[in-house]
Amino acid sequence: MYFAIQEQKRLGLGKSQVARNLEISRNTVIKFWDLTVNEYKEFLERLETRSKKLEAFEAEIVSWLRKYTDLSAAQVMDWLKERYGGLEVAESTVRNYVRGLRMEYGIPMAKRMRQYHAVEELPFVV
Repeated sequence: MYFAIQEQKRLGLGKSQVARNLEISRNTVIKFWDLTVNEYKEFLERLETRSKKLEAFEAEIVSWLRKYTDLSAAQVMDWLKERYGGLEVAESTVRNYVRGLRMEYGIPMAKRMRQYHAVEELPFVV
């Protein structure tokens, strides 16, 4: 992506044009617009070494996902808040982390089929 942005910049396109052409956020274009190749390499290295907020809970979350394969990220977040009350984390962080764990450990999300049947019509109550 960085190199595609730089190529279009060399062609004389504006930031908004580049964002539209690459179908990415304009903020992403702005972030990479003035970076040198060395700065981009440093950026990638920082991404690889940074820690995740939920890393300390990985084993526990994985055990939940294996035991309850239909567990949603929202439920994981609720369980974490119940057990560790002061946990400050965004819903999107939990959602992305759970998605990554499912991919890493090969735990697919189980689909539940809704069980339903017709009921007798109830009398009209005024």
